[in-house]
Amino acid sequence: MTVKKIFIIGALIGIILLGVKGPLPAQTPPSGGQSDGQKIDVTADKMSIGDSGTQIEATGNVVIKREETTLKAEEVRVNRVTQDVEAKGNISVDDPEWKIKSAQSMQMNMEKETGEIQKGDLFIEQGHVSIMGQRFQKFGGQTYHVDEGFFTTCLCESGPPSWKFSADQMDLTSEGTGIIRNGYLYILDVPVFYLPYGFFPLRTDRQSGFLFPRFGHSTKEGFKYEQPYFWAISKSTDATITLDLETSARVGGIGELRTKFNKESDFQLTSSYFDESLRQKEQDAPVDRTIADQNIPVNRWNIFGTHRYLLPSNWLTYSDFAAYSDDLFTRELIDRFDLPGTRESDIKRSRYGRSAFGIYKGWGDTNFKFNYDFYQDFIQYDAITLQRTPQLSFWGRRFLSGFPLEFRWNAEGVNYMRRRGGDGLRLDLRPEVVLPFRMSSYLVGSLSVAPRETLYHLYTPVTSERNISREIVEI
Repeated sequence: MTVKKIFIIGALIGIILLGVKGPLPAQTPPSGGQSDGQKIDVTADKMSIGDSGTQIEATGNVVIKREETTLKAEEVRVNRVTQDVEAKGNISVDDPEWKIKSAQSMQMNMEKETGEIQKGDLFIEQGHVSIMGQRFQKFGGQTYHVDEGFFTTCLCESGPPSWKFSADQMDLTSEGTGIIRNGYLYILDVPVFYLPYGFFPLRTDRQSGFLFPRFGHSTKEGFKYEQPYFWAISKSTDATITLDLETSARVGGIGELRTKFNKESDFQLTSSYFDESLRQKEQDAPVDRTIADQNIPVNRWNIFGTHRYLLPSNWLTYSDFAAYSDDLFTRELIDRFDLPGTRESDIKRSRYGRSAFGIYKGWGDTNFKFNYDFYQDFIQYDAITLQRTPQLSFWGRRFLSGFPLEFRWNAEGVNYMRRRGGDGLRLDLRPEVVLPFRMSSYLVGSLSVAPRETLYHLYTPVTSERNISREIVEI
């Protein structure tokens, strides 16, 4: 993996010095033996050749630069016959992708690509991986061993990291897996969990495997344990499956599926199932006694998700759907899901679970949308909830040619339905003319006039009138 780059530095030193004939100056230009044409600069307080030209030494503030990579050390020795390279004293490597913050010494054989680093502190930019250890060993086939090491991905500008793993032994295998033996989990430099054996992925591509479990306890739900498993289905699709156990409340599972069709199109689906057989004091669960249906079933479930798919003709299809087994699900269980931003609190406070499906297209300042809306009422019975199925909208704005006027329009048709009747159709037409004005730098505004016509048609009228209209002018 990236640790390989550490040992490539030694090869770089060998390449630099292999073509040198005769005494070395304090600064040497690129070796004529290089075929890639990349400039390499070596500076040191002192350089010398010994043992008939096979042993090369650079001592005192040694700096080797190659493109954006810089190696610093107090001493560097190269044997041109055995291809053994040795660096000592204040070793550091600076590279845009990785760094050796410090190391006491470094030895390696360039032909076998084996060697070791003593007291090293490494940082890998991708993934923000920090590894510290008393000894790093490299074996054949890109296999490494670290003694008395630490591992973390926490970025901390000052003070101890929020978390880290320590281990008496860490092995980094050629398959891209890290293995920990006799380790501890640290929180702010305090050991909190002993880990006799564990493994973690090192490859840059995603891998399937168990994620770190979550533990907790409450007087209401008892001991809580969550064990997530990540499934890397493909480069553009993955899933997370989580076991959820609460000893005084429930046992169940949560599944999340994510896929990306292209840059503008994606799909996400989350579902869950909980068995409430372990629940105690079910009658005390509802807090809001105004909820019409306060029943908590034994089998509880939910499903919600979203999709956006842009057709070749630039029509956008979309859906945002949500369904829950009971009206108290979002109050009690929504915090089990890993939701972004404030979405969790928005769902928990919302009166409705909304599902919307539709298609949209825009032409500059003109827009069209065809939409179906369905609502699950968490307060009253769903039989009296109005559903907007479907809704047709057409709106836009345009400046009139040759006039300082802007013409806006908004036309909307909605079909309302509910199981207990009261179905109807509403058509709303609202053209608008806007006159913008600027009387000074501090007085800017507009005058608008909008006649509005609203037509209602009741499928099952409660009075003798089936068709009703309303005409107003908004200024």
